[in-house]
Amino acid sequence: MTSQRLYFRILAFAIPLILILISFHLMDKKLVRDHWQQNMQFSAIQMKDKLTSEVEGVIADVLAIAKDSAQIELVAEGNLQSLQSRFIALSQHKNRYAQVRYIDESGQERVRVDHQNGAPVVIESDQLQDKSNRYYFQQSHQMPSGGLYVSPLDLNVEQGQIERPLKPMIRFASPVVDVAGHHLGIIIINYRIGDVLKLFEVPHPESDGGNLLLLNSKGYWLAGGDPDKRWGNMFGHRHSFAEERPNSWGYISALLDQKQFVWQADGYFYAATIYREADYILSLANEMDTSLVKTDDPWFAVVSETTPEEMFAGAYQRLLIAGVLVAILIVVRGAAMNYLRKIKNKKHVALAHAKRMTQIVEQTSDFVFITDLDGKIEYVNPAFCDVTGYDKHKILSKQPSILKSGRHPHKYYENLWNTIKTGGTFRGMMINRRSDDSLFYEEKTITPLINDAGRLEGFVSIGKDVTQSEITKNAFHDPLTGLVSRSLFEDRLAHEIEQSQRLGTHLALLYLDLDGFKQVNDTLGHQAGDDILIAFSEFCLSVVRKSDTVSRLGGDEFAILMTGFNQSSDVEALATKLIENIQDSYWCPDNCSGTLGVSIGINLYSAEQSDIDPKQFMAQADQAMYVAKNAGKNQYALYTESNI
Repeated sequence: MTSQRLYFRILAFAIPLILILISFHLMDKKLVRDHWQQNMQFSAIQMKDKLTSEVEGVIADVLAIAKDSAQIELVAEGNLQSLQSRFIALSQHKNRYAQVRYIDESGQERVRVDHQNGAPVVIESDQLQDKSNRYYFQQSHQMPSGGLYVSPLDLNVEQGQIERPLKPMIRFASPVVDVAGHHLGIIIINYRIGDVLKLFEVPHPESDGGNLLLLNSKGYWLAGGDPDKRWGNMFGHRHSFAEERPNSWGYISALLDQKQFVWQADGYFYAATIYREADYILSLANEMDTSLVKTDDPWFAVVSETTPEEMFAGAYQRLLIAGVLVAILIVVRGAAMNYLRKIKNKKHVALAHAKRMTQIVEQTSDFVFITDLDGKIEYVNPAFCDVTGYDKHKILSKQPSILKSGRHPHKYYENLWNTIKTGGTFRGMMINRRSDDSLFYEEKTITPLINDAGRLEGFVSIGKDVTQSEITKNAFHDPLTGLVSRSLFEDRLAHEIEQSQRLGTHLALLYLDLDGFKQVNDTLGHQAGDDILIAFSEFCLSVVRKSDTVSRLGGDEFAILMTGFNQSSDVEALATKLIENIQDSYWCPDNCSGTLGVSIGINLYSAEQSDIDPKQFMAQADQAMYVAKNAGKNQYALYTESNI
């Protein structure tokens, strides 16, 4: 393939991918924008519902007082005590009522109850103010009876100054008119709205990182945005959204007939929800006549703003990731076409190598199995099945303990697991049991299986059957007699004592010493002595059970380990049989007839010996043997505390 042809093939692969990537990105941006708009509309509705629920009871309270004929009659007579008591009761139950006031027809406050520090406070007469020049009095005191005036959302003013800290208020007023139609003043409630406006200060969970703003119909910030730019209509700085973002304000002004709309201008994305104050006030005022409702702020807007960077941050990130993946895909595709032959060759070599390694493991005479971290067998090679006799499919998922011979104490296996679980390699000689219950000796290596991340995944066991090897025979058997060696005998003794302690089974140790062997050996020679030792070993094996263990401890000393008997008389019967048969001398060469005997010490395991050491147990049997020897030889003695 020429370079030009390779170039065109890469382009043919890359161009459709790039077009698909661009299409998905444009679709992703549209979905993000639609999702943002839906969330903003939901947020704005939540804010509107919050504002509505906050003022719902205020309208009912102010109308109830202003239209109470009995109360009006008392006010006309100049009796304001009842009105003051009513204000106090109202303030006690409505802690958002910052002020409840009666202002007479001249604009002078006559009764005023403020809610301060959680309790109503009656303002003394010398503290009452003239409010005749305030817009809410001028707008409301000449309204017809039953009328309702709702002020714009602004800040509370006391003694002609904006109160600090800032206290955002909405005022609800209704005129007091007597039966003759004379206007006696107004009932007005200043409602604290600051807690609701604080909701605009925190990130809103549905606004996708944008900011929520509250704007009045004049384009001033009331909540959200820069705190220093709020309430421009009441402070000298005169900051307003309308002046600083005229394009965006133009969209809002032009689309007032739509309740919800979105646009992009002034470097921002916007979504706005318009609420006309009269609409929701009338819905709360029990179907009042629209002519009886007056508001100075005809509408307000809940606006969500966000920059394109904020809105599309996720989309651009996904585009970047997808672009990188596409670029990688294109590069890989080009490299694949250019180096396909090399890759195929390398793959062929790798597969051949893996196949070769598999063949080696499958064909090796060493038996191999692999377990997981819990010791469950996951793989065995054919040699394992040949040596152990277990079928491959039946051994999988089993534990290696299925091979236990019972010839090793519990601590042996504890040390093994502690070694490999801490990352070490175990090497040693092990006696295991085949499926037919026969024993075999295994030279074993167990290695932790570590993955590329350095984590332990399991264990690999490699073993060699050394049952018939000279090394094994010399290590575990006496070279002359073929009996179990002293070290293996002591190992089995330790294991059987542990079994007896746990299961309460019987255990006996017979310690044998040939009487007169030294004289025969010195007289007839070492070859004759060896013949006697071999013959005596074969004799012992012929009279014990298969479950018993016979060992040559050294020289002319032997030991027999008995387990699984029912009573101590079974042990004494074996001792008697050994003594009587040695007297018959059928196993001894002709030239030593009548000169040999055997002294036997017997130690029976009991519950009182639960903490005894195996070597101590053997030493006690040795002591009992010397008791028999000192008593005249060619007899047995039981170990007791009293005869030692």
